[in-house]
Amino acid sequence: MVQEQYESKTRLTGADVLRVRKKLKMSQAGLEKVLGLGAKVVVRWENDKVRLPGPVNVLLKILDKQPSVFKLI
Repeated sequence: MVQEQYESKTRLTGADVLRVRKKLKMSQAGLEKVLGLGAKVVVRWENDKVRLPGPVNVLLKILDKQPSVFKLI
């Protein structure tokens, strides 16, 4: 129960993913390519159809705070 509450407060929403992607000036397909993802994965995240995996959630939170880190990926 506590873990579930923590995750709901710390997990990025689809709107957050969209905002971060736009901050990085990336298309959905471009972000998928850079992260080594399949087609339409980012679309599903942004539409809240699929939950973000934990490591991706953390990476996007870092990129939100420090977009310059994107050059290292």
